[in-house]
Amino acid sequence: MSKMIIIVKLFFIHRDYVEYYGNHNYKG
Repeated sequence: MSKMIIIVKLFFIHRDYVEYYGNHNYKG
């Protein structure tokens, strides 16, 4: 169960990271 929680945390961290840098790159 704890393993699934870690996977979910990593997923959300990765998603936020991609959105943050994706927006910065898109806006220049």
